Amino acid sequence: MLTLVFFETANGKRPVEEYLAKLGTKEKTRVRFGLELLEQLGLELRASHVKSMGNKLWELRIRASVNAGYFISLSPVKH
Repeated sequence: MLTLVFFETANGKRPVEEYLAKLGTKEKTRVRFGLELLEQLGLELRASHVKSMGNKLWELRIRASVNAGYFISLSPVKH
């Protein structure tokens, strides 16, 4: 199981969360589902959901509609 921590700028802004808050209901639901899967299964998700981009950087792929998708970059961080 993973704990998701979103990027925060030095002045306290959280651009990823701000972006997600602006999504429509359908898109927000799909993105949240993808993030929940990531939290539960970690990087063991099938290749259709996650892909290594090298250098410990991963991409979470979320299909929002037939013509659009969201790609969220993530990197495991030790606490």
